[in-house]
Amino acid sequence: MNIGYFTNMSYQDTNNNIVPYVGGVIVLPFLEPLNVAMISTPKEQKAKNPNSPDFIVAAIKPKGYEGLRQIVGALWNKTSQSGKSYISGYIESPVFANGKIFITLFEGGENSKVLYNVVYSQPRTDKNTTSQEQMSSQTTDSDYSQDEIPF
Repeated sequence: MNIGYFTNMSYQDTNNNIVPYVGGVIVLPFLEPLNVAMISTPKEQKAKNPNSPDFIVAAIKPKGYEGLRQIVGALWNKTSQSGKSYISGYIESPVFANGKIFITLFEGGENSKVLYNVVYSQPRTDKNTTSQEQMSSQTTDSDYSQDEIPF
């Protein structure tokens, strides 16, 4: 089930510079659409902990919101058995059973403005396949400062 997308976006910082980022919308049944940004994990953090996610998913702060940035998920680069690249991870929320919903990101296609389509990914229970539980046990602690990313 397709539940959203990521595309190239930009915002204007306090110095009136246009700053590009990868952002998108995730739409889950019975919830407000979630505006998010996909942020690369710093190389230093990956060097310290190879199990760190390749990206974090952060909720974009609505105008007027003064609280801290909310990291709502984590994503890892993966390669299928056939050699195709994709991104897989989860979004966290107390409204989901077990606190997480697993997602997979697939490229949007050559003529699409969408970089990635976000697809709901049901956790696997077969012992012979890669378990989503492995991903959920990996750390998402980060060294990001609140000043690095404005949303």
